[in-house]
Amino acid sequence: MRELGVSLEDCLKTFNWGIGYYLFVPRYYDIEVVIDIGKKLGYELVEIGVVEEGERKVIFEPEGIELAPPGE
Repeated sequence: MRELGVSLEDCLKTFNWGIGYYLFVPRYYDIEVVIDIGKKLGYELVEIGVVEEGERKVIFEPEGIELAPPGE
């Protein structure tokens, strides 16, 4: 889609880009242990971000894009 001229922001709002399922892991867990367990079970797990207290939004750090929840 990007090659067709669709902006990165529009792509982030519209497509999940194959992410699939999310696991929310408490901060006190060692994320590498969780990823290793997933791999041993045949899944490809990747750390993609953190949940923080504050205003509800998604921050796509590589490009400095902030996305509000749908409908806001």
